[in-house]
Amino acid sequence: MLFTRGIAGLTSDDDVSEQSRVKDEESEIEGLGLVHINFSKDIVRPVFVYPCPLHPTSPCDEELQLCDESAPRIRITVGTEPRRRVFSIHKLLLCHHSDYFKGAFRAGPLRFVEAETGEFEWPEDDPEEFHLWVNWLYSCTACQGWPKYDPNHQCIQEPEEGGSRSSWCMAEPEQAFTFGDRILSSTYCMAALASFIQHVHLADFSRLGWTYEITSEGSGLHRFVRHWIAWLKFRGYDKTPADELEYPTLFSGIEGWTSLDPRKYKLRHWLQDCSKQLYIRCEHSRHRPAYLIRPKRLDHMVHPVVREPRRTVPAWMLCLWYATVIGMMIIAPYIFAGDAKGLIAKPAKILSIVTACLAFIGAVSRGLTRPLLCILMVFLAFASAIFSAYQAGKCFKVA
Repeated sequence: MLFTRGIAGLTSDDDVSEQSRVKDEESEIEGLGLVHINFSKDIVRPVFVYPCPLHPTSPCDEELQLCDESAPRIRITVGTEPRRRVFSIHKLLLCHHSDYFKGAFRAGPLRFVEAETGEFEWPEDDPEEFHLWVNWLYSCTACQGWPKYDPNHQCIQEPEEGGSRSSWCMAEPEQAFTFGDRILSSTYCMAALASFIQHVHLADFSRLGWTYEITSEGSGLHRFVRHWIAWLKFRGYDKTPADELEYPTLFSGIEGWTSLDPRKYKLRHWLQDCSKQLYIRCEHSRHRPAYLIRPKRLDHMVHPVVREPRRTVPAWMLCLWYATVIGMMIIAPYIFAGDAKGLIAKPAKILSIVTACLAFIGAVSRGLTRPLLCILMVFLAFASAIFSAYQAGKCFKVA
């Protein structure tokens, strides 16, 4: 996912040095000496490049189209010497993509002091990370979106010469996610999360551990990293990888393991409550695994249990089952109606009718109902046998 950089009016140290050199040459002709002014900070004044060269047909937000040269800008100084930079960003654009700036400029007693002066000082932040966010701010709608995971994605090998990072392939998305989370930019966090998912196979365990520790438990990146480590534990069960021996704390810190590749979930899955569970298969999943692994601690890990496929019932057994049911349904009413002289006790007749009805229900039912009915029929047959033996004993005594 590439950005439309759209950076104009960038004044760097090299430009200033070149201008000073030209002026020095002119001053030597006049016999004058110029004082060199050492500008140690860049002035970044971005503008929109529309239409986007990567997505010429991409729509542009109507509110963002109002950010022309006459629109008010906010001055944000990021970093410390010698990497200090000053960014002049449109106020409307900041409030549109960041709830932090939206609250800072909100009228009322909680209005920030910086909102009055129009200048923010962020000395502890990284100018490169902020510059990446600025590039994203001035991108088209398609560039700002988050693509699906692509297993055939090819990363660029080298960054652009003489420019800042304009591709997520050269960035650290976990850093971008934490920055977006700090300034309350949810859309930027989603773009960073999409990039992290696309490049997570390149991350080592120290980087994963740092990301897992630095992010909050409710964030989508934290949940994804937890699921990713649990999936790595499942994949390395038979191989016993060196990573598990080298980073036992990381593996033991994640309870559970899963057979579901987290990269195949839809991105909005990591914002829903269903992402709290490792082994769930929800509507956001794009794969249907053959087995389901329940979470267990690593110390008590057992080999995953594979569900046995449903066995096919032979045709002769199926015919015998239905023939028995049909026979019971015919014999039971025949006995009840054919005993005109009352030779068979009435409870035995009722018992035969009930057994035939249960056999019919068991024949047409599925799931747990069938074995339960079979057990009930066994008890009824046992009761019928005891009752018949009791009646036969009485007949023998009379005889």
